[in-house]
Amino acid sequence: MGDDNFRITFNGEILQGWDPEEVKANMARLFKLNTDNKKNLKVLEKMFSGKQVIIKAGLEKDTALAYLDAITDAGGEAYIDPRDVPPAGISERRVAQRRRYGDRRKTSRPSSILPDRRSCTGRRNGDTQTEN
Repeated sequence: MGDDNFRITFNGEILQGWDPEEVKANMARLFKLNTDNKKNLKVLEKMFSGKQVIIKAGLEKDTALAYLDAITDAGGEAYIDPRDVPPAGISERRVAQRRRYGDRRKTSRPSSILPDRRSCTGRRNGDTQTEN
């Protein structure tokens, strides 16, 4: 795993001194959103709704900084957040733990499919045959 554990988030915040309509137009141009399309307008409205929106995830630090600079140049205030990545060695410990607990039974368990213990072993062999 490399250094790709950063993500860019945007809350719809606008930098001081910028016009909100100008920032929306800049962000639409930056992300190539056609404002004539209803779907793209919904995406743009979601970005400026005040809720946290993940712009891009799984970025290296320098790529994340480039995204941050581009959004700042457009007039928006974005944030770089580290993604939740488990510490090194977690997956190896889990595998070792499964191996240790996997053989805790001294005897093997019988299979879940048991042999038929009925006196009539065939299916419906004891039923009388009816003819039409």
